[in-house]
Amino acid sequence: MPTYSRNPATAFVSHDELSSRIEDSNTFYIAHLEKSTISVVDGVGMLIWELLQKPLTEEDLVAEVAATFNESQETVHRGTVDFMQSLVDEDLVLRR
Repeated sequence: MPTYSRNPATAFVSHDELSSRIEDSNTFYIAHLEKSTISVVDGVGMLIWELLQKPLTEEDLVAEVAATFNESQETVHRGTVDFMQSLVDEDLVLRR
């Protein structure tokens, strides 16, 4: 089972740190400092990014997302794995 962690070449800021508009407070901007790219993450993606403050296995991530939203692991598995793959593809997260 893979373990995921944030790429150390990333930095992030929440939208509410950049703007006083409350309706946008559920958005993160993640910058890849070496590639000079910025990605926008919101919703469940923000929870996953927060969970990745420490390395976690795919199984642990799915369990945490399911518990947070009171859903079954089967329900959240595919979306969580697909999102993690998108972060890996953008080199924002490392998979080992």
